Amino acid sequence: MILRKIESVTANLTFSVFFCAILGWGVFEILLFQLGSGIRLHLMITLMGGIISTLALRRCRTWWPGFSSPDAGTRVPSSGFVTSDVLPCLALAGIGGLWGLSIQSGSCSFFAFSVAGLVFFPWSKISFCLRHFFISTAALVVGAGGPLVAGGARVPGGTLMDLFPYMLDAWLLWFIAICLVLATYRKPGATTSGEAGKVRLQSSEDAIVHN
Repeated sequence: MILRKIESVTANLTFSVFFCAILGWGVFEILLFQLGSGIRLHLMITLMGGIISTLALRRCRTWWPGFSSPDAGTRVPSSGFVTSDVLPCLALAGIGGLWGLSIQSGSCSFFAFSVAGLVFFPWSKISFCLRHFFISTAALVVGAGGPLVAGGARVPGGTLMDLFPYMLDAWLLWFIAICLVLATYRKPGATTSGEAGKVRLQSSEDAIVHN
């Protein structure tokens, strides 16, 4: 039971990993376009974003129930997009819009609250996310990018120093993604020493109760 809960939490974290990686990449690109940066800086950010996103996707393919990885636990087969999926897709875009607004606002507390909600939200409990991983992620990213593209960063000149707080948010998203990649870097069924101790303790207690 404990191991199953651990793996469920890990699956939720891998979804957050991929979204953080893609969103951080998108925020960087939007800000670079606003600054009028050259192609070299865009290529550098693309390389870094591609590496982090690839690592995140590898963790998703291991843990997310919607993928057919042999290491995954209970697998949920993907199905076609139907009319009834429009509403949850729009709802995810709206949720993503909250993260976009948190970045655009420049409020540290709003951003921290949004990130905490992202990390601890039970994504694997949403049927649409289980069946449509990439569509769900795309809806969240498009929703988050909407306020940034439409309104832009709320700074007068758009200079590098003016945009620094927004770039800091993008770096934090990538930092969170890397930390979550490391936190989920194990195969289903494997536990850390502390988690394994809890599982053994639970098994011992169950054995005593049965005896």
